[in-house]
Amino acid sequence: MSAITTRTIRTLRELNDVSGSLKPTAQWLYRGQRDASWNLEPSLERALRRFRIPLSELREYECRLLRQFRRHFHRYSSYLPSEEDSIEWLTYMQHHGAPTRLLDWTYSFNVALFFAIESVDVDSKCAVWVVDNDFLVAEMLTGLSPDEMEIRRKNDKDPRLANKFLEKEANTIVGVNPFRLNERLAVQQGAFLLSRRTAKPFTETFELLSQKNPTPHGCPRCACTSGILT
Repeated sequence: MSAITTRTIRTLRELNDVSGSLKPTAQWLYRGQRDASWNLEPSLERALRRFRIPLSELREYECRLLRQFRRHFHRYSSYLPSEEDSIEWLTYMQHHGAPTRLLDWTYSFNVALFFAIESVDVDSKCAVWVVDNDFLVAEMLTGLSPDEMEIRRKNDKDPRLANKFLEKEANTIVGVNPFRLNERLAVQQGAFLLSRRTAKPFTETFELLSQKNPTPHGCPRCACTSGILT
């Protein structure tokens, strides 16, 4: 049985009740999807599935794509991220439509709702996924050494930490963002979630974390019918 809480919403009042019931002292992340049946699937996972490539090879393809993007990006931009800042490079890849391990989320419920209902079909269900970012941060901190904790205290966007999340396997999902926010991230109040369990689907790891955080709104998903627009 899934540990992910799901609630179907049919009216604006129900929508407001759900958004208002989230603990105001917590930091939540939201993701809108126009089809409630879709899994949480980063574009690189989707590309590998399309070409029937096993997830066990994800890291190899990620490195190949990142290398090719770095080789050609200078032809299109006068600004180049630091060679050591892989997260910023992946952010630019995501922005330009290259497949990555990053999954787009936002700190704004309204932004996520917009993406959920923007192109939803009549009488179909869209979805707004919600995750407790404070829980994800707490999970991430348990895996840091004292030296890494000190690095994070001085600069939580230090590339050395982000690179560890990219390179080292762990049964968790972490929030990552570059120090320099591009226009889309700023306007959409965006953030990225990254699974460190690369040989398994993102959704499976998300489910695993939901089981560890069984609070009523640990990782709820709200399926919204198009009727809320009428």
